[in-house]
Amino acid sequence: CSIVGCTTNRNTHKDLSIFRLPSLKTENPRRLSWRKEWLHIILKDRVLDNKLQKQIDKNNVYVCEKHFKVEDLLQYAAKKEVREFCLPTENLPKKHLDLHEVSRPTSSIEKREIFQQNKAKHDIPKPNCYKSFKDFLDRIQRLSLKGWTIVNNHLGFVEIRKNLPEYLGPKFQIFVKEDLTFRLRIHGWMLSLESEFMMKTYNSMQSVTLSYLITILEKYQLCQAVDLVEFKEAVNLQHHMVQKAFDFRDNPPENLETPLHQEEYLRSMQCQILIENAGKCTHCHKMEIKLRSQLNTKKNSLKSPLHPNAPLSFVSPDKLVETVKLQRVENKALMKETKILRERLEAAIEKNSMDVTDDLNNDLIDIFKGIPEDKVPPFMRLFWEEQQKYIRAKTKSQIRYHPAIIKFCLSIASKSPAAYEQLRLNDKDGTGVMVLPSQRTLRDYRNYIKPKQGFNPEVIQDLIDRTKEFSDRERYVNILIDEMKNTRGFGLEQTYWRVDWLY
Repeated sequence: CSIVGCTTNRNTHKDLSIFRLPSLKTENPRRLSWRKEWLHIILKDRVLDNKLQKQIDKNNVYVCEKHFKVEDLLQYAAKKEVREFCLPTENLPKKHLDLHEVSRPTSSIEKREIFQQNKAKHDIPKPNCYKSFKDFLDRIQRLSLKGWTIVNNHLGFVEIRKNLPEYLGPKFQIFVKEDLTFRLRIHGWMLSLESEFMMKTYNSMQSVTLSYLITILEKYQLCQAVDLVEFKEAVNLQHHMVQKAFDFRDNPPENLETPLHQEEYLRSMQCQILIENAGKCTHCHKMEIKLRSQLNTKKNSLKSPLHPNAPLSFVSPDKLVETVKLQRVENKALMKETKILRERLEAAIEKNSMDVTDDLNNDLIDIFKGIPEDKVPPFMRLFWEEQQKYIRAKTKSQIRYHPAIIKFCLSIASKSPAAYEQLRLNDKDGTGVMVLPSQRTLRDYRNYIKPKQGFNPEVIQDLIDRTKEFSDRERYVNILIDEMKNTRGFGLEQTYWRVDWLY
């Protein structure tokens, strides 16, 4: 049972009947009002949380028979039912103790009673305004409806419409059927039964007169629909076209902005179209917020470039366009950077380069002139040509040593550093006969891979990389063990390969 404080349920109270809330799936306005009052009694002492709201939406709200009067129940052989339009009024929770009755009502109580009476007038349907469909037809013929036309040549219903000179079709169309229920159409858009306007009028001419219906109808405003040009092809939006009247004399072709003389709207499928204040209905407003969020998400995704391996068949054209734009910007930046580097390189070459005149060129050619080619080894020719370049360099920063020269110098310096210094040209004292790199330069080349005790993994990896294209015969390796220099105070006993301390 949904009443606060009641513990009745089907498992523990099988002798008591439990009745479901009246269904919402009905077009009878009195039954809808009955359901509304029943819910009001339940919610008067309960908090409407998410769980209770879900039960109401699924129509899973129940009240047991303890809260109904005996005369309000119908007794059958196997079950009981609540009489139509009877409400639970018994054993309801009380918020105060009735110790004594108030002899004179206060002003607050009077205001509360007036408020409840006014509320009841709006919630409870009015008495039948028309006795029958024939009575409805007879009475509307005597009405003076300015701008409205009654079309009663239909079988089973009558149409009341309002035409405006600026539109081709009628603005309002009211269709009243023989059971006095009615439907409303605005500019060709059929108003839903769940709309605010239809709920207020209970969808029946028994609850409202035609003159009053027309009066409140003309006070309502039209929903301005969804204002998004980007989503004209959205599947969850409905195009609403309103054809306007056209007079060629008043609208010459040169003054027309568009070839179609009409108003176009994009509406939500649940658009209520009639609202009390100017603006948009709730459904169109929510739909516009949702679509704007989707549009922003799409724009943000377009800002990121396309993945290089992404298949083009699954990529939108907009994404491709944005990717091409980004690549153009990147290419422009790279071209600008390349231009700066080229200018720096040309400036460095102009500053540090050495001009080769015809005389110098002839000297280089005539170095080994007259000597047979087979008498001059390739390395000797390379060595003396490089020496000519080094000698003619203006500064040491202009000298770039050939890799073969570096290897040759490393070989000599490793065998005898003193002999290497005797061969190397010294600008300070004028000793030496060849322009060779300094010991500091050779140390940088020698320590390219830092030497360590034992087998060096970096050296082994470098050998593997250098010989991976060699054949098995070319990979023949010799391991040479050089002499060991003993630190002072140590001795090596060669019989047992033992290090002894020397006193």
